[in-house]
Amino acid sequence: MTCTERKIRLSGEVVTYQCDLVALEIDYGILKYVTSERRTVASATLEPGTFTFAVYWPGRNYNLYYWTIPEDPPIDGEAGKPLRLRPVGYYFNLVDSVSLSPLQFTYRDLVVDIFVSPEGELSVLDEEELPAGTDSSLLAFIEAIKRQLLRDYRTVIAEVDSLLEPVLEGV
Repeated sequence: MTCTERKIRLSGEVVTYQCDLVALEIDYGILKYVTSERRTVASATLEPGTFTFAVYWPGRNYNLYYWTIPEDPPIDGEAGKPLRLRPVGYYFNLVDSVSLSPLQFTYRDLVVDIFVSPEGELSVLDEEELPAGTDSSLLAFIEAIKRQLLRDYRTVIAEVDSLLEPVLEGV
């Protein structure tokens, strides 16, 4: 089933992406999409064909994209064989105003992101992109979320790995 990811930037600009709805429970939702263009984020290169499994929680101020790529392309005669996936990294978006429904996942993007490489290397991204004049209470809120994630990211990643285990087996 198709579901729209709707990201609202601090400027009010809305960006949408068409994704596949993987799961929608009362306390979390998972979307999947496949990258069509090459891009680099921190130390990760997302090649075309990279799978993004995006996990959202209505009661949390972050979402998490797990990026993975097929390790071996399918070989003729192996149709239907599960892919082996190689992790590319975990990408946290700091967010608020998360709302999940079967047709649309919506959130406000708070600009700052945190990337965790498969080796555990952390990178805090985009702080310099916070708009000049951003309200001091919003800046303090973003800083508090960032500190929380830098402290707890391993626990969140373990939770997401557990949520995605049955999903990844079916890929």
